[in-house]
Amino acid sequence: MRHYIREVGLHSIIYTISTVAGSAMGFVLIPLLTAWLTTEQYGLVANVQSLVQLFNVLFAFGLTVTWSRFWFDFEENSREQRRFLGTTLLFIAAWSLTLTAIMVLVGPWLFARLLPGVDFYPYVAIALGTSLCMVFFNQQQIIFRVRQKSWWFAVLNIGRLVLTVGLVALSVGALRQGTLGKVAADLIVAAVSAAIALWLLLRRVHLCIDWKRLREALRYALPLLPHTLAIVVLQITDKFFLTQMRGLDTTGIYSVAFKFGSIMSIIVYSVNMSWHPFFMKTATSHQVDAKPIFARLTTYWLMAMLLVALCITLFSREMVQLFTFSESYFAAAPLVPVFVFAYLLYGLYMLAATQVFYTKKAVKLMPLATVCAGVLNILLNALLIPRWGMYGAAWATFCSHGVNLLLAFALAQHHYFIHYEWRRLASLAALTAVAVAGYYLLQTWAPGFWPMLAMKLGLVAAWLVSLVVSGFLSPSERANMMDMLRQMMAARRGRSGQNN
Repeated sequence: MRHYIREVGLHSIIYTISTVAGSAMGFVLIPLLTAWLTTEQYGLVANVQSLVQLFNVLFAFGLTVTWSRFWFDFEENSREQRRFLGTTLLFIAAWSLTLTAIMVLVGPWLFARLLPGVDFYPYVAIALGTSLCMVFFNQQQIIFRVRQKSWWFAVLNIGRLVLTVGLVALSVGALRQGTLGKVAADLIVAAVSAAIALWLLLRRVHLCIDWKRLREALRYALPLLPHTLAIVVLQITDKFFLTQMRGLDTTGIYSVAFKFGSIMSIIVYSVNMSWHPFFMKTATSHQVDAKPIFARLTTYWLMAMLLVALCITLFSREMVQLFTFSESYFAAAPLVPVFVFAYLLYGLYMLAATQVFYTKKAVKLMPLATVCAGVLNILLNALLIPRWGMYGAAWATFCSHGVNLLLAFALAQHHYFIHYEWRRLASLAALTAVAVAGYYLLQTWAPGFWPMLAMKLGLVAAWLVSLVVSGFLSPSERANMMDMLRQMMAARRGRSGQNN
């Protein structure tokens, strides 16, 4: 078991660091953007970024998942693998360019009605260009993931972060270009990333049209397109509704809360980057022992993620006040915990989705869960936002992710049943609920800063101690974890000694 924890954990840590870097274009830039942009301008940026997400899915046409699923069906770098990659890449390129041309023709008329607060030229047009570039970068990142080249994955993401920060500081800070400066910087970064990705891709693929492989890929991918679109709907519909019903300034405050809550999304998504290829490889090569391994690792996954969610929740108010340079954004703080636990549900959903993706015949049923959740999200936003504003939008997101998880889990267990450690999972959830309830009681009391800080740290310590005192971790598990920690510290000291 220790070997499996290391295999998933090491790559997960690297993916987390690098994905934080990649997503830092929205998070690390918060101090800069909140200092230079009004809430209304930030709301406009959030809408453009939501459009980029939507176009990314439409351009990929569902074929992104085929590279991670079919990679292991071919021998590495074989002629068949190169032809498969080249065929799907050519299709993605041709479809993306065609869709871009269509949007240029009908986009001004369409978006004037769907999103009147966002002008097609230049904002939607820039979103189209950014997505067109990013589709190639995303495909190269998938190759790094399936090959478990997590360091290369990290290098490219961190490079994009450095370039983005520099360009935003120049265009928004120095040149005072506002919203246009931010979205133009994103376009430049995407273009540079696409150039690097295409150079790497063309060395590994054989550009051709293999109709047999293309049909096989489309049969697998097309049922997932509604699924992927529904996932994006869960992430962007709230901002569109808020813009229409409450204005761009409310959308700006809401988007800041969303960015802080998405720290949880970054972490669970990063772990899934390592978990997905690990699951596929283990389920294929260790069919007898795989399910108990998955059950135990899921328990450890939830333990780690709940600790992260608890820490973000407890210190959400301080984070917002520390990283935003305008008091007009402080109203975002109460929404952060809702997004944190919504994305914890999304992380659990991704674990269930991996089970479904392993069973090829079950993939076509996946949209049943996500489309239902997407429709529910639209309905809840339409019902809750007029009355409760951004709070209604946040809870609509939480409820939709909960329904998505329940439906996906039922489907996963039907097609690839895993006997999870339900008693341990329930005890983790109950323990965290008690800690969060304690946090909200502290909020009503509202003591001074230092007493509040001490009490919050005490809640985290009590959560950790309870795991040991309650017997949640067996003696062998505690011994293994301490042994792994000692080995990591010894390795670190060894590297430090060599450097000296």
